[in-house]
Amino acid sequence: MSGNKVISGQPYIYTGVYGLATEPVDICDKELAVKLYVTQALCRTQSMFRYINLPDTIPQRSLELYIQTGGSCCIAEHNGELYAFFGTFGGEPDEYYMPREYIVANPALNFSKQFKIHEECVVIPNDSMYMGLMPIFRRYATMMAENDVTMYVADINMRIASLLTGDTDRDIASAEAYIEKIKAGKIGIAITTPFMDGIKAQPYGDTNANHVSKLIELQQYFKASMFNDIGLNSNYNMKRETIVSAEIELNADALFPFVDDMLRCREMALEEVNKLFGTDIRVELNSSWEDLADSREVQDVLEEAEALAAIGGETSNRLDSRADNIDGISDTNEFENSEEEVMPDATDEHEESADAEVNENESVQEDEQPVQEEQTQEDDAVSEIKDKLLEKIADVVDDGTEEEPLEETVEEILEEGSNQLDSEEESNQLGNEEVDEEKEDDDDGEEKAE
Repeated sequence: MSGNKVISGQPYIYTGVYGLATEPVDICDKELAVKLYVTQALCRTQSMFRYINLPDTIPQRSLELYIQTGGSCCIAEHNGELYAFFGTFGGEPDEYYMPREYIVANPALNFSKQFKIHEECVVIPNDSMYMGLMPIFRRYATMMAENDVTMYVADINMRIASLLTGDTDRDIASAEAYIEKIKAGKIGIAITTPFMDGIKAQPYGDTNANHVSKLIELQQYFKASMFNDIGLNSNYNMKRETIVSAEIELNADALFPFVDDMLRCREMALEEVNKLFGTDIRVELNSSWEDLADSREVQDVLEEAEALAAIGGETSNRLDSRADNIDGISDTNEFENSEEEVMPDATDEHEESADAEVNENESVQEDEQPVQEEQTQEDDAVSEIKDKLLEKIADVVDDGTEEEPLEETVEEILEEGSNQLDSEEESNQLGNEEVDEEKEDDDDGEEKAE
């Protein structure tokens, strides 16, 4: 076989230095198109999860293919080794109508058995409904294949503006000669009257480009919807104008629930596998799904930090209001004391005025001191909590790992800060009450002295 020859029926042939030789694809072969779309989607979801400490007898590719295509698989032991088996459910259902057995037949191992679920094997479901990814992929693949055929036919029809028809063989030959000269680029053609009389042009097809644009948008919508269903953010906004980032992120919340369910099903099953067989297998998100999860966690922490900053601002305003109230009380007391003063002579008036001014300054300083101390303590507490949160955010962004879940750490920091602020506020209130009592005692003593 020559290097650049393509054998019919073999669409992909590696020909050495000539590269990969392929035959044109039959766009109208919808069965082949559906298979291609589904296979391509499964290639993407192979990077969805990352397994840690998997036994050598369980390849990650085979494990995920079993789970994603069949909806579930089981982990069981055979000849002292763990294997991932694909089979069917059987046995008498339990009180919740869930199967009690998993039937396996593996020709390569010359092995078949009915395993008791939770006792001899552990079933790993793809999702809570044991559905798998194939129903999603097949649905969208079918719609995209149909749209491919529609676009292909529309593309062909756009090549033909009109059909040339003739009544005689001579007219047909003249039309063919005319088309050949046009293809050759010879536009200076003399057309005779018999030719014009015998040849007629009939409109054919739809040459409206907007029709093809709508088909392209529909194809993009199908693809984006399929990606969104498996947790990948793909924009299918049909606006003709420029869109902002907020419009792109509108569907962000709809991306996570299904992926979270898939991860939770795997984590719960592997936890049971580790207890039953003494292993330490773990699973976590990978690739783009991991990046989306990390960005969601960081966004949650940032929102918590903004909420904490708002709390700090409210605390500062509350302290300012307290200080203003205390200043108002001091001014009122000063005015009342000045009306009650008795002036027997100029000397006594001068001495009492000086004494009142000294007492006023001391009273204002005593009133302002607790407020300043209270504001300083609460500001320090808020700053300390902010520093803890920012330090935690920096650790997540830099390392991407933490010793405990990020949400629990943030909740602990916020709870600790809230308790600290409450305790300091209570102590400050007690201090203010003691100051008020001392001031009342001093006022009573002055009244008795007078």
